[in-house]
Amino acid sequence: MFPRIDVRKNQPVPASIKYDPGVSTFENLAPPRDVSVGWKIDPLNGLQYRWWDGRSWTEHAGVGPAPEQPRMTSVLRADIELAAQRMHVTAGAKREIARLRDVLRDGERVLEMTRGELDGRTGLLALTDQRLIYLSDDAQSAHEQYFAIDTVTMVSFTGGMISGNLAIGFADHRLDLTSVTKSDGKRLVAAAQRFIRPAEPVPATTQGETPAADPYRVLRSSDQFWRRSNQMKVLNTDLTEQLGCGESLGARLWRIEPGQASTMHRHRLTTEVYLLLEGTGKLRIGEESIELAPMDTVVVEPGTLRQPFNDTDADQLWLVFGAPPEAANTVDMSEAELAWHYPDGPQSLPPELT
Repeated sequence: MFPRIDVRKNQPVPASIKYDPGVSTFENLAPPRDVSVGWKIDPLNGLQYRWWDGRSWTEHAGVGPAPEQPRMTSVLRADIELAAQRMHVTAGAKREIARLRDVLRDGERVLEMTRGELDGRTGLLALTDQRLIYLSDDAQSAHEQYFAIDTVTMVSFTGGMISGNLAIGFADHRLDLTSVTKSDGKRLVAAAQRFIRPAEPVPATTQGETPAADPYRVLRSSDQFWRRSNQMKVLNTDLTEQLGCGESLGARLWRIEPGQASTMHRHRLTTEVYLLLEGTGKLRIGEESIELAPMDTVVVEPGTLRQPFNDTDADQLWLVFGAPPEAANTVDMSEAELAWHYPDGPQSLPPELT
């Protein structure tokens, strides 16, 4: 166990450092290079660790390897706590999460949050039902920016397998948040799409003008990339991702083989449409199972559990599409997010297949 000892019992405090036993913090000590909350190399004794609370050093110190960082102990508002639990990465933004409630208006509700860098400062971007809020605190200063949601004309996420950039567009300028975790960034963008006012239509080009780039794109069936899903190993192809429009719409083809099922899941924001193209379809919605013929269509609202499955002897082909899109990669989800999306687990089967 990592011992907690008062530094005054084993290490003299230099005269230049003011120690206040009433609040158990040290003043006039330089902050650590990494100012996120946690155990850091003790600036008074390089052979031990000391707890940095995000603003100052405390008297809690000890020897041995640094343990796993404890969860934030400050009491968070319920909406902030839920949004924090959905974040895949909170390191580097915990002080901002704790401070967020202090800058909210009466009745303002936090929907999603992500950590990222803006103008070289690591901080927190929070989406509420009224604004986008960016907070960045360090030992020397606190930085705040607010953007009314009705002034935002575009939000998008681009990036690689793990992280990327989140762009926020306005009528006359644009902000770019970098080093954003992919799952957190995509989830915030999907939630923000509900509030974004539609862009003004692009006027038709006249002779001599350069037309807009890529007014349409074609994905040939021979070029579609098919893969098996992480959990249920169902063949699928992500159409919108391959067409480059996955930030505004989600659409996949799913080929469910006999004895297979997709995941029993639900979405927080996405309204999803299930169109059966081939085979005899079975769709479990809550505790009810319905049978579908080719070209039958079902719409499922957010918050409703659903699961297509195949208890026949022939393949099914489904087109599933919806908006706004939500991040759905179970590999990127936190435990709390997995439990909400898949309350029976991501590999549960319907009674017809058990």
